[in-house]
Amino acid sequence: MEHLMRLNYDRVEIEWYNIEYVSDLQRQPDGTYVGVITIFQTFRGYDKEGNLAYKDTTKKDITVYVKRKETQIGGRTIGFWDVLLGDMRVKETTNR
Repeated sequence: MEHLMRLNYDRVEIEWYNIEYVSDLQRQPDGTYVGVITIFQTFRGYDKEGNLAYKDTTKKDITVYVKRKETQIGGRTIGFWDVLLGDMRVKETTNR
């Protein structure tokens, strides 16, 4: 966020879309499943007059970790999936 605040724009918009859900999770020896989510992000920077000064679209891959866990609630054991996001890699950026 600090980097974003230092940019020379009066206002910015960041939009994520075309989120491709994880489908090919690979089971690891410790029981964790690992996969990749692909998303597209559009960044728009506006000047003080409200004019679009800069725009780019970036394709990103995000590593996702999924593990089955259990917890005790009211004396009952409840299972749930713990989902963590890992590294985010930029695959390509286009300026328009």
